Amino acid sequence: MLKIALDAGHGGKNSTPGKRSPDGEYEWNFNNKVL
Repeated sequence: MLKIALDAGHGGKNSTPGKRSPDGEYEWNFNNKVL
C-alpha cells in the first residue's frame, strides 16, 4: 500500500515572518493553492 500526504506547511497570515514569496505572499497561502 502506498500513502502520500500533502501538506501546505506552516505559516500563514501574520504567523511566520520571513516565510514569503518574492512578491510578499505568505508561503502557506501559495502552497495551499497549489495543493
